[in-house]
Amino acid sequence: MFKNFRVLAQGMWGPGVGRYLIAMGPQVVVAPVPAVSGGICTSGPAGGCDVHLSMVHAGDALVGVEAQPLKNTQLGFYYGGAYFDRNTFPDISAAGAVKPFIGFGNFGAAAGVAGIMNRAIQEGTIDWTQTFWKSPQYGAVLLVTQASYVSRSPWLTVAPNPKNAHLTMGYVSVRYVLP
Repeated sequence: MFKNFRVLAQGMWGPGVGRYLIAMGPQVVVAPVPAVSGGICTSGPAGGCDVHLSMVHAGDALVGVEAQPLKNTQLGFYYGGAYFDRNTFPDISAAGAVKPFIGFGNFGAAAGVAGIMNRAIQEGTIDWTQTFWKSPQYGAVLLVTQASYVSRSPWLTVAPNPKNAHLTMGYVSVRYVLP
């Protein structure tokens, strides 16, 4: 947009892209289906079940700005989020008249399992990169400092657990960049 100022934007949405979103969501879930059209799928050795891979829709977006106010100083401000859609279905292989729901984002899951199913993750980040030394022939030495705030919301939480989790984190590194 201006000299030494950049605007960044990136996004992705689709079935099965969860593994590309920092591995925080699934790509597929496995659904039991009758092995024969119109057949019955039961638990036990007789079975009669086959499986169907059902893609989980997911997406993310990232926006940010980078500014270079001085020759050796760069500042960055970024905000991003990821969302993982629910993909549940009745477990037709379960015994009994009432079939439990299984899959990703399932409200019928055990408390320990449901709490790890991410619904949304958001992160805001500020960073400052200072170049101490730079040579076209030998590379560069940088100091990278970063502060981030992360919020995570699972599909289900059980009392007394909070409905989402928050984390503030810092990162400092000295980096050598090859020419």
